[in-house]
Amino acid sequence: GLPNEKCKVKIYTLSGDLVQTLDNEGEGGRSRNGAVFWNMITRNGQDVVSGVYLYLVECGGKSKVGRFVVVR
Repeated sequence: GLPNEKCKVKIYTLSGDLVQTLDNEGEGGRSRNGAVFWNMITRNGQDVVSGVYLYLVECGGKSKVGRFVVVR
């Protein structure tokens, strides 16, 4: 559900540690039609563990914060 423009998605633990940074930019700088994909690997190359995570989406000067749960 991302806008059809370049967006950055940052994922954090509840304690505020940055887990991963993603963007929705595909080949040639085009947006991926409102989707961003995550392989469930941290920026340190580890599998994410079950728990609650926070996300920050930044698009065109606007931002939105939310949370989601990973169940393994």
